[in-house]
Amino acid sequence: MNYVVALGLLVLVGAWGVAVYSQLHHLYEQVRGAWGQWLAATRHRNDCLWDLSMVVASYVPPDDMLARELRKWITNNRRALDNTPVPPHHAADEQLKNSEHHLQRLIAHMAQLLGDNPHMHGNDQLLGLYNAMSVARNRQTEAGQYYDRAARHYNTALHEPPNYLLAPLLGFYKVSLLTSTPHRKPHPQQQAAPGYEKGRES
Repeated sequence: MNYVVALGLLVLVGAWGVAVYSQLHHLYEQVRGAWGQWLAATRHRNDCLWDLSMVVASYVPPDDMLARELRKWITNNRRALDNTPVPPHHAADEQLKNSEHHLQRLIAHMAQLLGDNPHMHGNDQLLGLYNAMSVARNRQTEAGQYYDRAARHYNTALHEPPNYLLAPLLGFYKVSLLTSTPHRKPHPQQQAAPGYEKGRES
């Protein structure tokens, strides 16, 4: 009789473990997929930003550091993307967040420069590159928001009873969010930068 009871309890515990694993694995795969989308969007943003920085360099004085700083932080960001776990855990993504912070600051500075310089905002090639970068940046922001929603859902599930008892044993751990990275709201695609629109001064 005791053997039957013990076997029944073992079956129940096993079924519970399978249910917990199935739930967390499903949520974790959603996080991985969302992170992959953000990675792809960020790499595309970096490519567009690099092309733009090469053209901007021809318009600024030789001692202006903007274009060089952009390329420096794009390189740091690419390296951080390659080194960050998929998806990120704990402090492993600090380099990535730091590079994103600097890039967002430099992009804002570049937008102001484009708006203030009539020779720059009258150049169709420069406008086209800036608009392409803006679209890529918007997509990166949207992908980041989608990732954060999936990551929050997954992290919440980890701490729900009874999941928190089994999650570490099954290899599931909390993932980091992108919310500390200062993403901005998507800009209207028509508004390429302050001071001009579609190659004309506002």
